[in-house]
Amino acid sequence: MKTCWKCGEDKELEAFWKRKSNADGLDNFCATCKLETRREQSQTPQGLYETKSRIITAYNKQFWFPNYDQYTYQVDHKFSIRKGYQVGISLDVINNKNNLQLLTIYDNRKKGRKCSINIDQLHTTYQNCSRHTRLCEIVRDITDINILEVMRLKITERIDAEKSQIEL
Repeated sequence: MKTCWKCGEDKELEAFWKRKSNADGLDNFCATCKLETRREQSQTPQGLYETKSRIITAYNKQFWFPNYDQYTYQVDHKFSIRKGYQVGISLDVINNKNNLQLLTIYDNRKKGRKCSINIDQLHTTYQNCSRHTRLCEIVRDITDINILEVMRLKITERIDAEKSQIEL
């Protein structure tokens, strides 16, 4: 038995997701509370900004980094998405090709949420990028149309799938 830090209920160990960094190897929140928290966070303005940014990046990386090894490298933002939201940077600037880099998985985890360039360097690289690298503007317009509906559906599907796994 373990007590969830959010709801305070004592639950079976199977109700908690694995987390290697904790001493007992389990998350502090039960799966139900964790899913509720994710849903709440994804519906905030910052959550929507981050989701839109990740959709644009996922779409564009197939053109900008077509043959990279996904098991060795990750596409990383030099100026982080979170910091971009905090200082009010538009999605087309934060997701331009010159703000992306390929890092090994180890180096990306080590970097964490730190920015490897400052805001002036970000704007300079954006101004210098060619018109062809601004594909994200097209995708941004497409994602604005139904982003909330897509988010609701994906979150609901994920929650339902994870609840059914918990019940098993």
